[in-house]
Amino acid sequence: MSLDPSMINLTAITAPPFIGIILNWGLFGILSLQVYFYFQAFLNDRKPLKFVVGGVYIFEVVQTALMTQTAWNQSVSGFGNLAVYDEIGTAWLSVGCIGGLVGLLVQTFYAYRISVFSKNRIIPGLVVLMALTSFAGALSVAVNTKREGKFSILLAEPNESFTFTTIGLWIGTRSACDLVITACMCYYLHAFKKYGSFSKTQDLLSKLVRMTIETGMLTASISILTLALYYAPRFKNLSYFQITLSAEAKLYSTTMLAVLNSRMKVGVASESTTWLDNELVFTLPRSTQDTRGIKVDLSSSAGSVHHVNIPVRKDEEHGE
Repeated sequence: MSLDPSMINLTAITAPPFIGIILNWGLFGILSLQVYFYFQAFLNDRKPLKFVVGGVYIFEVVQTALMTQTAWNQSVSGFGNLAVYDEIGTAWLSVGCIGGLVGLLVQTFYAYRISVFSKNRIIPGLVVLMALTSFAGALSVAVNTKREGKFSILLAEPNESFTFTTIGLWIGTRSACDLVITACMCYYLHAFKKYGSFSKTQDLLSKLVRMTIETGMLTASISILTLALYYAPRFKNLSYFQITLSAEAKLYSTTMLAVLNSRMKVGVASESTTWLDNELVFTLPRSTQDTRGIKVDLSSSAGSVHHVNIPVRKDEEHGE
């Protein structure tokens, strides 16, 4: 494909992939920290749940590696050649297949949580069905993208109509599924608050409701924004939708880990008003059975050392 720089908007072509890889790497760093905290604090979680967390993280590592390779080809080895931005490369695998699979795993995880709270299979079954439909749309996009090989061919007739439909099936169903999950979780958590007579239980349920609303609305909003950037006539033939689409898988993984790690409780065992924080060293416990928690050494400018214990414990009552 021959591109004439005088007839195109260079920023519209080069900026979306660049911003997308930055967002992807930033969210990958947050996700890595969340995964580390999870496996440090919740060693006694059920093995299937730990397999899901580990599997999602492995998929995210592979996606980040593939997207970094694409960024290298565009910005380093192919620098100055605008035709490389038209090449699909491994985007069909990193965004279509892996992104769709991560979304399926995370939404299935929420379906399981809804089944635990609701004690029925109808609504969780609906959530799983919507997640599978979204994944089918993602696979359709991935297969078609791989076959065409270039964005210019993918977004031109007669492929445009098929891509238009499958993108809507993938992202649209995913957005609807997120909204259903958020509404159901909020409903059942609010219902459970009626049976909690202790302030500790009420506070925990309020925290879960708030966390559910925040994470669910975040993922749904990003999916809706992706649809808007793809379908809006103003952005037709532009690739701004790549920015949000590149970050969606990481958002799903990060929000799932944020919900799991919300069971972690951190409290300060002692306080002092004489600390001068020149050095701050954290030592994480190797096991959740270690009730000593996090040991913090604070060295003051006067040479004295203050020891503080910050216990980190698992909420057994609401653990997975």
